[in-house]
Amino acid sequence: MSDTTPQHPVDVVGKGALSVAAILMALPAAIPALVLIEPSLVPFVGDVDTTDTGMIAFLVGMSFVLLLLNWGFLYLIYRWLNKMAQEQEI
Repeated sequence: MSDTTPQHPVDVVGKGALSVAAILMALPAAIPALVLIEPSLVPFVGDVDTTDTGMIAFLVGMSFVLLLLNWGFLYLIYRWLNKMAQEQEI
């Protein structure tokens, strides 16, 4: 009897491409942190009071949440592509 599933997991997306995608998806998450570091780098955001502790916590939290959402989305797509490749036996 032959087993139709591959002996090792199939990686459709290489580790290098995955790393590049993770870095590119981290850039939008850095925008709230850039507002804290240098507000002039983000011209499409109005004046923000960066001395307020609540605003600092909000911007850092927003940056962290966006990073988690972006990387979570990337992870789900990576897993989905690999699962589809195993089913199709690429």
